[in-house]
Amino acid sequence: MSIKRIIVPIETADGGRAALKAAAIVAAKTGAGVEALHIRQRPQIPATEPYAFGATVSNEFLIGLEQAAVEKAAVLKRMFDETAKGAATMRWVEREGVAPFDVGAAARVADLVVFGRTASADSHREAANLEETLFQSGRPVLLAPPDAFGVFPRRILFAWNGSREAARAMAAASSFFARAEAVGVVTFGAAAGVPGPDDAAKTLRLHGVTTEIISRDKDDRDADGFLDLAREWRADLGVMGAYSHARWRQIVLGGFTRGMLAQTALPVLMAH
Repeated sequence: MSIKRIIVPIETADGGRAALKAAAIVAAKTGAGVEALHIRQRPQIPATEPYAFGATVSNEFLIGLEQAAVEKAAVLKRMFDETAKGAATMRWVEREGVAPFDVGAAARVADLVVFGRTASADSHREAANLEETLFQSGRPVLLAPPDAFGVFPRRILFAWNGSREAARAMAAASSFFARAEAVGVVTFGAAAGVPGPDDAAKTLRLHGVTTEIISRDKDDRDADGFLDLAREWRADLGVMGAYSHARWRQIVLGGFTRGMLAQTALPVLMAH
């Protein structure tokens, strides 16, 4: 299916602004509508002693949390209004819930989910929303740095390793591939027992995509190696499967996905 519904989870002003600008560019090219989604965090009741004083403290604490959530939502809504500038294709959606779980659930009906990535606005909850969406929504995620997504992507670098995650990313990026001037299918070392880059490129070419196969040594198989190649190839979008290896392994030992989530230079479309 083509991209017709874009959801942009909003958790911080800087990240939300970057995501909305990227979503607007994609929407202008694809005719999609954009929903800016903010989950106003429902206060969680803390454990207290079974005394009147404890109950009073808990009630005051909850009221304070509710007020803080309302104030935060108001700040983010103002940012949305300033960024959207009355665009008919963009609307604000706000509801009470529990992030990141409600973010991942809401994203399941989107054709594309867009997150912003800024060096200064990398909150724990924003990162949690991103990973929950990757793992629980089943939908593709576009990660957009603030100054790197100025136009709809023309040169796309696709990391292919033969995994099911890479296959899902290839399908998820079809609307981007179809509009690209060139797509580079890059592989870092040969993988046995799975389709190689030739097969992936063949599928893209059957869909009319101008494709180039790029081979790199397996020692370059990390985020830095991919980003170096992206600069060399003048790519303006990366496409990849996310967490082809276990998430715990990437958290402990580091990995391609973790490195790409941390960087702020290249827009990346991911699928898990």
